[in-house]
Amino acid sequence: MKSSVGIIPFMVSLAFSMVLLSCQEAQKTAGELTGPEIGYTISGTVQYWRDQSAAAGIAIQLRSAYGETTCVTDSTGSYRFTGLENHVYQVVPIGPAEVDYYFSPESTEVVISGGEVTAASPNTNYVVDGQEITFNRFLALRYPEVILENNGPWEVVGVEALKRYVPSDTTIFFIGSIPYRFINDVLCRVSYFEILNVTLDTTEIIDNLLAKELAPFTCSEKVHIKSGYWDFVVTYSNGLKGLMRRDNTIRSRRVPPEESLVLGLNSVLKVKNNSSNIITAVEIRGCASIWAHLGTTPQWSGNLLETEIHPGSVGENIYVGSGAYRDVMLVCSENSHSSYFIHENIHISPDNTVFLTFER
Repeated sequence: MKSSVGIIPFMVSLAFSMVLLSCQEAQKTAGELTGPEIGYTISGTVQYWRDQSAAAGIAIQLRSAYGETTCVTDSTGSYRFTGLENHVYQVVPIGPAEVDYYFSPESTEVVISGGEVTAASPNTNYVVDGQEITFNRFLALRYPEVILENNGPWEVVGVEALKRYVPSDTTIFFIGSIPYRFINDVLCRVSYFEILNVTLDTTEIIDNLLAKELAPFTCSEKVHIKSGYWDFVVTYSNGLKGLMRRDNTIRSRRVPPEESLVLGLNSVLKVKNNSSNIITAVEIRGCASIWAHLGTTPQWSGNLLETEIHPGSVGENIYVGSGAYRDVMLVCSENSHSSYFIHENIHISPDNTVFLTFER
């Protein structure tokens, strides 16, 4: 019995060593093997996203419970693993470490069992021809050049990123301040509540993009983030005078592939006073119509003005934490008493300056 137990791991190790030798031989002959092939073969290609050209010299790992082996793509961007038996395999492009690339998809899996080949993960795109399993291509994308700009007077201590899956038929865009999306090729207006719920499928979370705290009116170093639609949750050192944390979120911001982006973390609200009264306070809160769907009453921020806004003048910059829709309350002095006026559903997009004119 002891002799039998010792033989099994040796045979498993020997079997995977044969895969390794096959892979090494494939590298020597630019992906081509001579002589008969025993077992299954997994092959595929890697291309650059920008021009669809062959990505040569990319390291590809074949992983299983028995271990892993690595091939390098040849001049045509091709890789090939031979001599594979029944098992679950994962193909993972890892790329040369010195190159700032990531891959789509990040990996793909396949199960070989009793002569049947099936996908071990959803959306695995492959073709089976006899014992030849050919995966759809991997795309190599260079990381976008993304800089975070703290264009506000508060220290930013963290920026959490949540990648969202946004189907093409549910992508929301704005015409003026009104949100729309296409439904069966027809342009339709959508509710503010729908904006919060159309992109709820989180596929990736980065706890903090910042290597260190971001002082007021400074920029971060380049951050590593993939292209796609992301939510960015901004955490300030001292908050925004009582505004709820949910209000400090930049929602569904598109990071374009292989491009540069400076993402401002705050917006600016400026109030022009065209009335005969003095504006003594400006307060903001999350859009009440949206929060009503969540069964919550949003809280007002408290006065954000440092200086009163006199008739015919424009107030100072009011820095607003990230978040698209806000209610804005203006408090005015009028005949020795105060009155207030609420502007609802003001579209304050991230990294933007919004002018609000008060006339009476």
